[in-house]
Amino acid sequence: MPIAALHSSKEAKEVKSPINTGVKGRAVTNEKWTRVDAIIDEMYCDACNGKLKSEIVGKLMNGQYINQRGNPMKRRNANYYYSAMLGRLKEDFEDRKDEMLDRLFAGYYNVYQDAVEYGDRLSAIKALDGITKIMGYGNAPANAIQINGSKDGSVMVNFGFPQQTEE
Repeated sequence: MPIAALHSSKEAKEVKSPINTGVKGRAVTNEKWTRVDAIIDEMYCDACNGKLKSEIVGKLMNGQYINQRGNPMKRRNANYYYSAMLGRLKEDFEDRKDEMLDRLFAGYYNVYQDAVEYGDRLSAIKALDGITKIMGYGNAPANAIQINGSKDGSVMVNFGFPQQTEE
């Protein structure tokens, strides 16, 4: 089944008639591209529902997706399909990134307003902290003092200053 590492549905729609691939006279048709798209769509749904890469690749290798019609594939091809699915996820995220950030900002702002209304200063401060992180201003460390211990009994105290190295 033909697939490029960056397979997109735009390419599938552009293929109108059989194209000679030069490999033993086989041709790539719209039907095959449509099937590839359908398999990638099924993988997309699995990824959005929380399936791991190993589960998705395993289903591909065992031919368990409906549009695979029971035909298993090698791990290399499964990885190409997985890369194509990730490319689609990335495109979709880029298209909706601003909308998602706006919704997140509105949610934090509503929490802040409720906290101010009820006089809950701690929740209001935490909501403002979340808003600053969304806006990109929250690069400062959350706690200036960090205390870390290890099993051997040593304790490391960090006061938020950059560590000095001997050079």
